[in-house]
Amino acid sequence: MLKIERKRERVLFEEEKRRITRWLNPATPLQELTTLFEGNSIERSIYNAPVSAKKRRGSHGRSQNLGVRMVQRKPLKHRDYEVDLESRLGKTQVVTPIAPLSQQAGYYCSVCECVVKDSANYLDHINGKKHQRALGMSMRSERATLEQVQQRFENLKKRKDTGGFTEQDFDERILKQQQEEEERKRLRREKKKEKKKEKACRGGT
Repeated sequence: MLKIERKRERVLFEEEKRRITRWLNPATPLQELTTLFEGNSIERSIYNAPVSAKKRRGSHGRSQNLGVRMVQRKPLKHRDYEVDLESRLGKTQVVTPIAPLSQQAGYYCSVCECVVKDSANYLDHINGKKHQRALGMSMRSERATLEQVQQRFENLKKRKDTGGFTEQDFDERILKQQQEEEERKRLRREKKKEKKKEKACRGGT
């Protein structure tokens, strides 16, 4: 009788071991896990305890500080101002070692509080990751919606219609070219007449 009880306990132990092994396998479906561990309070505690421990670990099993505040950064957007690269060209400035950064030689970035020596590196800096993060933006651009794309096309079309040549402008341009061509022909005819007169005068003398 004692051997039968021990054998039964051994079978239950192996079954419980298989359940825990299946739970630790990430490929096991959630529905199967729920069905697997439904039962008495002991089984539910086995199911719930590792979950709370798993929340304290990252995807690689590393401990995470849950008190760290995640920062949501804005997507990239185009500048609404023109980058000034030429206002100080050709000017002479006295630079001292104790002068503030904004008055030293080079291009000063007020966002990152640094000085870049030339314009090429300055453009690389303001387009770089460090500068964009200081502005509160990530390096990912916002995905445009269909309405935004359509609106963009409409704006470009209006700008083209406003700044482009109309049919009337085209006709006026052709008329102006014709008048200029007629004026050139008239000048050539007058030059020919003057040359003929000069030859006639020379022949008469």
